[in-house]
Amino acid sequence: MSWAWLFAQVPRAGSGIPDLGFVYVCGNVESKVHKLRKFDLLKVAESERYPYNDYYALAEDADFVYVGGDNTAIVWKLRKTDLVKVAESASCDSIYSLIVDDDFVYASGDGMSTNTVKKLRKTDLVKVAESAIVGEGYALAEDADYVYVAGDYWPGVPFPYSTFRVKKLQKSDLSLVAQSASYYNGQIWELEVDEDYIYFGGDWPRTVMKLRKTDLVKVAESASYGAIIYDSAQDTDFIYIGGYYLTQTIQKLRKTDLVKVAESEKYDPVWDADIWAVVADDEFVYFAGCRGSTDTVIQLQKSDLVKVAESAVYGYGGGCIRALAEDSPA
Repeated sequence: MSWAWLFAQVPRAGSGIPDLGFVYVCGNVESKVHKLRKFDLLKVAESERYPYNDYYALAEDADFVYVGGDNTAIVWKLRKTDLVKVAESASCDSIYSLIVDDDFVYASGDGMSTNTVKKLRKTDLVKVAESAIVGEGYALAEDADYVYVAGDYWPGVPFPYSTFRVKKLQKSDLSLVAQSASYYNGQIWELEVDEDYIYFGGDWPRTVMKLRKTDLVKVAESASYGAIIYDSAQDTDFIYIGGYYLTQTIQKLRKTDLVKVAESEKYDPVWDADIWAVVADDEFVYFAGCRGSTDTVIQLQKSDLVKVAESAVYGYGGGCIRALAEDSPA
């Protein structure tokens, strides 16, 4: 960590502690959202317990955190300052992914017979649009005009695995605009978009693929991560990926050609630990996952992926951290 950079940040009023923003954490068993101070990964607030079992997805905007999960799969809207619930949606089926734009929340997941993307109004979390069946949506991303969704197979199409595609939906009504070819042969778990490209990864072949946004044609592919890729984060120049215990590292890929340029140490060199969640800010990468009863959030320096901090154990152990979100001071 660059201490000169750190202490050049704007101090929180009266505290003398640089205001670097916060990381928001959720998972199963504990089933609460925790708010960690980025400066030292100390917990400063936690929500009430989500009564519907497991949290799988987090999203945030300037003032609120949105969270959803399994079973009745209700989306909660929490006030960022104290993580008090201020709104709740109707059931959205089992939620694996949440994203937000200025006015809406988009939710997708494993909805059994529905398998749709739902568009909720941010103010009151009332559903205003729903897509046709798009398959099990484990990953969502968005830009100004479109929502992109990917995950498991498209119901009604027989195996073998010929339906693991990225789908492009019109934001206004969630109608299907285009879908990629079947570049993947297994579940797609992560999606990122920038101005011109889509990046995704997952189970088989366990690589990151880069698609052109205009026509969803593949233009680059990374080497194998060596295991299932569960999550990713991005900045202007790089993609950061993490996943299944067979590899359990964070890898930094150059966006232009998806070549690996750095790799972290293992999440846990002793236990079979999965990395389920990855986020990044201007200076650091944060990741977490499942490693028995010692699930923590780890902070890495972006330049070389060296660990600089680690949080206390999430909850009372025995569960997994399934999602992270982060904010930074304006």
